[in-house]
Amino acid sequence: MFDNEHNGSVSGATPTADAVLALGIDVGSTNTKVALVAIDDTVRELDVRSVATPADADGVGDAVRGLVDTLTAGRSVAAIGIASMAETGVALDASNVPLTPLVRWDGARGAADAAALLDRFGPELFARTGVPPGPKTPLATWAWLRRTQPTTFGAMRRWVGVADLVALALTGEHVTDHTLAGRTGAYRLPEGTTPSGWDDELLDAVGMHAGMLPAVGASAVTTRGVPVVVAGHDHSVGAWAAGLRAPGSVADSVGTAEAVLRMLHHPADRAAVAATGMSIVRSIRDDAEVLLAGHSAAGALLRQWCAEEGVPEHRAFADLPDGPVEVAVLPYPRGRQTPAPDPHARLVWVDAAGSDRRTRARALLDGLALHARWMYDAQTALAGDGHPERIAVLGGPARNPEFAAIKAAVSPAPLALVTAREPVATGAAMIAVERTLGHTAPVLPARPVAPAAGDYSAAIAGFPTLARIAGISTTPEGAR
Repeated sequence: MFDNEHNGSVSGATPTADAVLALGIDVGSTNTKVALVAIDDTVRELDVRSVATPADADGVGDAVRGLVDTLTAGRSVAAIGIASMAETGVALDASNVPLTPLVRWDGARGAADAAALLDRFGPELFARTGVPPGPKTPLATWAWLRRTQPTTFGAMRRWVGVADLVALALTGEHVTDHTLAGRTGAYRLPEGTTPSGWDDELLDAVGMHAGMLPAVGASAVTTRGVPVVVAGHDHSVGAWAAGLRAPGSVADSVGTAEAVLRMLHHPADRAAVAATGMSIVRSIRDDAEVLLAGHSAAGALLRQWCAEEGVPEHRAFADLPDGPVEVAVLPYPRGRQTPAPDPHARLVWVDAAGSDRRTRARALLDGLALHARWMYDAQTALAGDGHPERIAVLGGPARNPEFAAIKAAVSPAPLALVTAREPVATGAAMIAVERTLGHTAPVLPARPVAPAAGDYSAAIAGFPTLARIAGISTTPEGAR
């Protein structure tokens, strides 16, 4: 329901004789997906497989190799692309033996270390990297690891992100992509005549150096000679596949977490973006800056609520009342990243007493959609441009008809739902073909989403104020 958990061939998908076959891998926060894709003037998913994402490095490597072997049995593929969640990795020793389980982005560690880095480098930290200096960044994680596990840190010779780990398992090479390197908090944005690259001063501050990190932009090959490309950050890869390829385009990627991405016409004002808690990242083709507004509780919050209510996910959000309902939800179980950062913001139900489950379900979807609209509006103000012709939306939660219709109702532009079963894995295959063969894949197909009934204008206007007030009222005493 909230992640695309499909296994098996895609009905009616038959490649043409001229189609290029490629494999795409997406190691997500919840599930790991692999898609066999045929690319010519269209993109077709021929087969998709998924498993729950393991918690350890060996498990990830074994799971991916098993899925790859299944999908390539009796077939030859031209390239393999790998996407993954960002800010997640593993420490390796000199023999590439894992020293840690996956150190995940959602592990709630390193806050003190992030604060110390911010104290030392100040606004320059964001200006250099485009990444808010929070506890989930690998830069803070490395400082935390050095402080809390000095023996492990001392034995570490390499750090690899999750997509890099899969590339290592398939090829034996340490390679990554600029969109994943850019999420570490230690990779410089290009500025003036200074190119992008690992920031030696930031790395030295946490006891690291560039030789411990993968080569950015390099490709590798399997033992069978198949090119392997780290395609990038899962949200960026899916957004590119969905059409985030020109300045002014916007995509909304909804998975365990949600990200709204907007490609810019010109470089962003670093200080203005930093104040919102958003990130500045580079586009998949590294030809423009992109604003990324993230919300850590999207599919994860929906899944959590279903478990608490004791309702199966496939039933929880069907046959809901029209909205907006009188109940309001501020969807922040672990703080708010953007556009008004507040680590103390919490999940708040407003006027929920006496409401029934269906009303609460509607309110939860409304709250998530309204927060995404708030992120979009803040991006629009930063970008200084108008609305796009359409906003592409992709990901498992967005495939729920009720949620998609609500998102369309609060959207300032027509919403187009990407119809691919695994848009990130498929996008990774598309990027691999483009980077290795020079074949530019078309944008993934999408269908228009009809808006839900109801007038959301007042809810849209009032949500930012309500979110800020409730955040203040739920702040622990002495925290401000």
